Parts: sequence; structure tokens; C-alpha cells
Amino acid sequence: MSKVNHSIAAKPINKEMIETYLHFDGLDFYWKERPLHMFKSEASCISWNKRFAGKKASHTSCKGYQEIRLLGSVYKAHRFVWCMHNGDIPKEMSIDHINHDRSDNRIENLRLVTQAENKRNATVRKDNSSHAVGVHFRRDIRKWTAYIFDGEKKKHLGTFLERKDAESARLNAEKQLGFHPNHGKAKCEAHYDN
Repeated sequence: MSKVNHSIAAKPINKEMIETYLHFDGLDFYWKERPLHMFKSEASCISWNKRFAGKKASHTSCKGYQEIRLLGSVYKAHRFVWCMHNGDIPKEMSIDHINHDRSDNRIENLRLVTQAENKRNATVRKDNSSHAVGVHFRRDIRKWTAYIFDGEKKKHLGTFLERKDAESARLNAEKQLGFHPNHGKAKCEAHYDN
């Protein structure tokens, strides 16, 4: 079995490459029938087309993303969707799922962002006991603390008797720093307003 490269940067994607191998129906990708010149033999061409042509090209990864294996690399399908609608994705940019649902690749749920902007629209971690991003209870002083990352620097926002006060300080800091309104929400709570 050939080695699969899971790095997005392995082979740059563009609309022409996608259209050569895949049919896009506006939401999902399907394998196109491939011509004989793409194969070493007529038998392998017939076999591949019988097995794959017209079938959905993506699978769901263990992290919930739709992925497509193409030309020895694995690509996130949302990057293909963006490319089909908007053209090439600059190398330093990311595609964000606005509503946090990694399998929801509708174009209205995707936005082009920097890595820093992408981090400002994250769900609350499952292991977060306070259920609020940047808020935790300090048992040693029996108070709630709030913090936020401004770029790579962690900024202490205060120590509070009540969790709601720590959450309020965190939300105010998020607004000041331009975090997306969905930041810290579960995917079922998130909305599309940019």
C-alpha cells in the first residue's frame, strides 16, 4: 500500500486540478470517470472506473472533517469547496467552519481567515470544567480566574468570587480583541453572522 501524505501543503490545490478528477455538485465531491491515459493498463482503467466513478469521494476523518485522498495526499474537503467557489487559497490562510461543525462544508459556513482568526472561533474544549473558554476555578484561593491569549501572549483578566464575573471579563476581552461571536460555543449553539 502506498504511503499517504496527510499534510495539506503536500501538493497545492487549484480548481483545475479538482475539476480534472472530481465532480462538485455544490456540496459534495464525486469521482469522475478517468480516461485510459491515466492508467498503466486498460484493465486497471476499467477496474478503477467500475469501482469509483460516480461515487462520493470523501470520507469522515476521526476528527469529524470530510477528507479526500487524491494523488497520494489527503485533503480536507472544505478547502476544495472554498477553492471551487473562490479560487486558490493563499498559503498562509486557513478555512474556518463558522458554526464549528467540521462536516458542514456549505460555502455559507466557510470563511477565509488567518490562523490567529481561526483560533478566535473555537469551541469550548470537552475537558473544560467551567464550560467557558479562558475561565477556571483556582482551588488554592477558592476563586475564579479569567485569561485570554492576545496573539501568543497570555493575559490575566482578573480573579473573581463568582464564575459569572470571570465569564463576563472574558467575554468583554473577546469583544475588544475581535473574537468571532461563536468562539467558545458548542457547534449546536453557533450561528452564521460574520
